[in-house]
Amino acid sequence: MSDQKFREGGRLITLRDVVQRVIGEYGSSVFEGVFLKALQNNDLTLASNSNEGKVLVEIWDELVRFSFYDQSEEGSLGECFEWLLSFFAEENMGRGGRFFTPSGIVSLMVKILDPKPGEKIYDPACGAGEFLVEAVNHVRRTSSDGGLFVLGRDMSPSLAFVAKMNVLIHGVVENCIEVKSVLSGDGYSTKISGHFDLALANPPFSLRNWDGGGASEFLRYGIPPQASADFAFIQNLLFSLNDKGRAAIIVPMGVLFRGGSEKAIREKMLKEHNVEAVISIPSMSFYGTAISANILFLRSRCVSDEVLFIDASSFFIRSQRLNRLDVDAVERLCRLYSSRKNIDGVAKCVSMAELEVNDWDLTVSKYVVPVSSVSKESLASLSEQQARLEQELSFLQQEMKRLLGSLED
Repeated sequence: MSDQKFREGGRLITLRDVVQRVIGEYGSSVFEGVFLKALQNNDLTLASNSNEGKVLVEIWDELVRFSFYDQSEEGSLGECFEWLLSFFAEENMGRGGRFFTPSGIVSLMVKILDPKPGEKIYDPACGAGEFLVEAVNHVRRTSSDGGLFVLGRDMSPSLAFVAKMNVLIHGVVENCIEVKSVLSGDGYSTKISGHFDLALANPPFSLRNWDGGGASEFLRYGIPPQASADFAFIQNLLFSLNDKGRAAIIVPMGVLFRGGSEKAIREKMLKEHNVEAVISIPSMSFYGTAISANILFLRSRCVSDEVLFIDASSFFIRSQRLNRLDVDAVERLCRLYSSRKNIDGVAKCVSMAELEVNDWDLTVSKYVVPVSSVSKESLASLSEQQARLEQELSFLQQEMKRLLGSLED
């Protein structure tokens, strides 16, 4: 076990001290058998990034507040750990909240992809491992036959540690999480390319100065600009799929309309029938960012030659801190996705011809126009819409500054 040192009350302690204290004073057999095993299997992970390792001490300090004496099943322990992750994500929304995706959005993406027993699932930016865990739980809820083959990667050692602990608590083989920068392309052709039935990801938005030197194995539609790695993550995900594979990835607004090499990649994806649907998510719905985002649903080859666009803003429960999707909203969105019906102000299927006329722009608001009901709307609702539009304008202005800056570099 790592002997990394941290400060507590002015004195240096090691992670070993923290773990032994928790187990000795508060631990049950379940606690020791699961958490201690996770730590013992992650020496290299812990030792490789001491600054981020401080988060682990915070996790253990939070865990000691709970009683584990009556915990005899993995399920209850898993629920506790999931709550803890969401707690940390909300408490740190302004700094690094990306590591954990809200549960409603995770549930929506997994339910639409509908994992089956025996399938293989991949997440190239797995963060805390929530997509992988939810996919496994989905299979357990819907079938009694077997499980999933799971592979998650993350460039952050401390996040990989959290993911390893998360999957282990939920009864998934613990060596399925790797510390690796997927954009380097290391091992892609032998271990990733064409191997997976489904893939999900919430990668960092518009990562700058990314290393694309070894990524030629999956940058088959083109090389994205150094100012934004969004389409590198998208292609890494897309080309991990087998012939019948499907995928979902969370992306920022700019992915849908930016020009240059990104437009060329987007056009190829559409012409090759890789894009099945785009769902827009309102602002204030993700940890760590107030901007709007979107979910791209991809396939190796779509059955339909139309792309489904859904504006999901009306499905979210509004909140000043974080908008949420509840269980009922997830079910309604899944039914809407499956039906592929045109509904004014909510959903529309768009042909390739119309997409070409619109210069291969995938912005949902270009195709799904809100139903006009100004006279019936309350002042609070209008104010909310104005705030959302102002946030989107601010995001577009930031995108323009970033693109101008990249031209000057």
